[in-house]
Amino acid sequence: MPKNTDTIIFSMASRITAQFPNISVSDAMTLATIALDEFTSHNTPSQRTSKTPKPKDPTKPKRTKNAFMFYLDSVRGDLKAQLLAEAQAEDPATNTVRVSKVTVLAGAKWRELDDTAKAPFQKMADDAKAAAIAAVSSLTIAAPTPAAAPAPASTTSIAAAPPAAPIVA
Repeated sequence: MPKNTDTIIFSMASRITAQFPNISVSDAMTLATIALDEFTSHNTPSQRTSKTPKPKDPTKPKRTKNAFMFYLDSVRGDLKAQLLAEAQAEDPATNTVRVSKVTVLAGAKWRELDDTAKAPFQKMADDAKAAAIAAVSSLTIAAPTPAAAPAPASTTSIAAAPPAAPIVA
């Protein structure tokens, strides 16, 4: 790839005119220059900055569980035992099951459940959400401490001040 910017612009302009025959060469050169400027302005090392994550608020309450999470808590032990038994049937030395396999199997079983079977878990999720909302609403937000404000001037000192001298131009 050529390093000279004029060569790059000319190469881009010739591609533009080949692809779009109705565009004049000068317009193609202008488009190529703009494109190169945009490309180089966004790719300079000084402008590449890594995003720093926002600091987490330690007082912010945790997000509540949804219905599937309550379901997963209730069936995780059984599913893990089932998967472990299947894994040990293939390889007796196996003594662990991947968490992702348990979750995938639970998700498949959750999708097979009808609404009546999901209802108790949905009720638990709704109750947890209501409790979290109640807990958040009961929190009192501390007002920020104001910076040291200057003491208010007394009215007597303002009244006793002599009148300002008129400005003579």
